[in-house]
Amino acid sequence: MKRILFFVSIVLLVCSCAKEKNGFTVQGKIENAAGDTLYIESLSLLGVGKLDSVTIKKDGSYSFELPATQYPEFYRLRLGQSAINFVIDSTETIGISSDKANFSTAYTIEGSAQNEKIKDIALEGKSLKQKLDEYEQQLNAKAIDKAAYDSAVITAVNDYKKVVSPIIFEDLKSPVAYFGLFQRVNSLLVYDPYEKSDNRFYGAVANAYNIHYPESDRTKQLSALALESMKSLRQKGIDSDKLKEVSYIDIKLEDRNGKEIALSSIVGKKKAILIDFIAFDAAYAPNYTALLLNLYKKYADKGLEIYQVSLDEDENLWKVTSEKLPWISVRDPKTIHSVYALQYNVEILPSFFLMDEKGNIVKRNSEMEGLENEIKKLLK
Repeated sequence: MKRILFFVSIVLLVCSCAKEKNGFTVQGKIENAAGDTLYIESLSLLGVGKLDSVTIKKDGSYSFELPATQYPEFYRLRLGQSAINFVIDSTETIGISSDKANFSTAYTIEGSAQNEKIKDIALEGKSLKQKLDEYEQQLNAKAIDKAAYDSAVITAVNDYKKVVSPIIFEDLKSPVAYFGLFQRVNSLLVYDPYEKSDNRFYGAVANAYNIHYPESDRTKQLSALALESMKSLRQKGIDSDKLKEVSYIDIKLEDRNGKEIALSSIVGKKKAILIDFIAFDAAYAPNYTALLLNLYKKYADKGLEIYQVSLDEDENLWKVTSEKLPWISVRDPKTIHSVYALQYNVEILPSFFLMDEKGNIVKRNSEMEGLENEIKKLLK
């Protein structure tokens, strides 16, 4: 009898271990979307990466199960062009449900207080974007003047921060605080690390992350940005009258032949310069590079130059991949901890900045739409 009980206990133990969860689950219902494809994507420091996809069932249900990560990480559910951002910091199960027509604005969260707060921040960001777009339309239509536009923008941004800042300070070590810091509206960070009033947020969250997640790549990124921006603010305060008035930050890195090439060495010599941050080992790289090649072939002889910065870990991969590229290709050995990427506020890859011949940045984005028209304007 004892042997039988012992055997049963071993079986139960084995079954219990087999059922032990070592990943996370995201599940829910998307109404009026039966048969549509729902994607789950990672939001890493190297950009957006597709992880899995499912066909939404007739009743609207879906489910994803993915491996856990060592540190809190960000993801998104994407339906068509609409996306819902969320964070996972354990082997948890969270519910995200919505409707196809209002996928990214009318969704509900179950089982995660952190993601409820991320939702609040995301919706505040959408509201801010809508306001800023309306003000810009009014300015372009001459319904308001520049002074009224500037005043309205400042008020809208301050109203946004009145809501989001308490959420950030509520728990500085939380991924919610990190998410709040890096929200963008029209490609620009709402909290600017190079502005004195906003820099304190980056310092506070960086200190908390250094204590709780000292080995995380996001901690290293955040700490480097906080230090560099603080250094920049000090320099402006001491030597502001001596600083050269340019709208770009110079980059000095080596190409595949070991020759250092400075971005400043081509400013003034080309009518349009595209500063491009990329990782060649990412899934987007081949198609993205093909688009750049098409632009370069069409406009290089008319005054376009590309200064491309690789953030690849694999140096040999970069050298082999960039060997036949006709533009300037350099690599930052600090990869995703690149100070240059931080100074340019690069949050995702690829990211580009279009400059005129005087060094003024006229466009920044990670999407190619509209880039060719902007280049044409500079080449006239």
